[in-house]
Amino acid sequence: MSDEKEMVIIDSTQPPPPPLSPPSPLLRFPLHSLISSRQQNHGLKFSDHGSYGSYCSRRIRRLRSSLLLTNRPAGGGRRSKKYEGRPVTADVMRGEGGRVDHLDLVAMEAERAWANAMSCKASSGGRGGGGGGEEDKGGRRRRVSRLGKAAKHAARLEGLCGFGADERTRVEAAAYAAWMRGARGLEVEEWEKAAKDFGVAQALLKGLAETAGAEERRALEERAEGCVPSIRYCKYNMGGGSEAVGLDDRADLLRLLDGPGAAGLREKLEGLLDEGRKREARDGDGKTDVVFRGREVAVADAGVRVKLLKAGDLQKELTAALGGDDEELVEKCYVKALTAYDDALDFVGRAQAKDGSKASKSAGTDFPSLSRYLKYMKLRCMMGRGESMVRALADSHGSPHELVHVYESLLQNAKQVQDLGGGEPGDEFGREAEAQVLRLRTLRCRQLGLVYESMGEYGKAVAVLGLAQDLATETGERYEALGGDEEVLVEMAELEGAVTGDKSRAQARAYLKETGGGGGGGGG
Repeated sequence: MSDEKEMVIIDSTQPPPPPLSPPSPLLRFPLHSLISSRQQNHGLKFSDHGSYGSYCSRRIRRLRSSLLLTNRPAGGGRRSKKYEGRPVTADVMRGEGGRVDHLDLVAMEAERAWANAMSCKASSGGRGGGGGGEEDKGGRRRRVSRLGKAAKHAARLEGLCGFGADERTRVEAAAYAAWMRGARGLEVEEWEKAAKDFGVAQALLKGLAETAGAEERRALEERAEGCVPSIRYCKYNMGGGSEAVGLDDRADLLRLLDGPGAAGLREKLEGLLDEGRKREARDGDGKTDVVFRGREVAVADAGVRVKLLKAGDLQKELTAALGGDDEELVEKCYVKALTAYDDALDFVGRAQAKDGSKASKSAGTDFPSLSRYLKYMKLRCMMGRGESMVRALADSHGSPHELVHVYESLLQNAKQVQDLGGGEPGDEFGREAEAQVLRLRTLRCRQLGLVYESMGEYGKAVAVLGLAQDLATETGERYEALGGDEEVLVEMAELEGAVTGDKSRAQARAYLKETGGGGGGGGG
């Protein structure tokens, strides 16, 4: 009985329960570093939001196909002409089937909606109601709609990350959702809400950057820095908009225009700057004077005053950039300043033609003298740019051929300054212009002598370098008579010594060539 009972016990034993499966690892999705990389590689490096939107669409199709989430016929019928989407849901992420690709799909849907909004903004000319036409209003409605959709996708991504993603991914998704809400708030002019959302995004991104690796930290810091222009723009509008934009604020905004993240705000920021200048031109004493060749030039035309204020702002920005070591920023500032002077000259020319009077005394604006002043400022800016190119070539040991070309351009600009007119013959301005022409002739002459030497034409090199030696002496005497620009006097003294050495070397090589003792290539 005992054996029989024991057999019964053995037969009734249940199979052992299956072993517990290890918990699924939490998903890690480096959202911001991936987005930054994709944006740079697919169009946004050149502000081409259309190309980036097309890339997002292609990426979405591939992800849906691999995840078996392609759209299906509505109602279950195969012949139905209506299709319904198959979104990524919380149930998918809760189970073991949740993958990083599911999160990537939702992120790409948000990016596509945002890229379409930015592409629409570029095609409609930037500011929504700027032209007041139906097309602008329709474009703005579409932008707001697409940004709202992008914000919804970003919020959905934030919610999905709560099911299966690690803590870092959740924080990144929260920062991304806050940034998208801020972008929409900025477009609909909800300044306080947008500033708060951008501030949240910036704080979260900075916190993430502190504990990230080198490459990911760079992307997070750039995204955090990109929030600054939007926050500042919102605060300007909260503080009174264009009515609160003074001279110091304009300089602040100009720096923001070249900062990271300002691409989408550029039109708005430039509009705010223009409104501030118009207010300053309108609220002034009705007349602005500029000084040229020792004379005050009256400027009563409000449009001309706005152009002068813009050129002055950009010139100050250029001066500040020259004090740093960012060569790319300096070149960008030169281009913007030169463009501003061109715009001002064009505006003055049209205003003078419309006025129909060369003296323009009735309008209170001396257009001919103002035109000469603007030409002088533009030429001075061009010469400053040329001098920067000379210094860059000297630092990189550029060839004399390259320096000759730059000096020829500088010499042409200096001669145009000399020919401007508008002052008394032999005044200080004219004497300084003549001395500058002489200085540039000296520098060009020396480089031309080195070119001849490098070509083995030592006789021509000796002759040209001898002329450069005489010109250096004359230039030093001319500047000393003007009151002595210490920097130029030192430059000419050093140049005279260098030319003496160049000439002696060329003479020695010419002698060796004539006597058959050899003679190598170029000097320098």
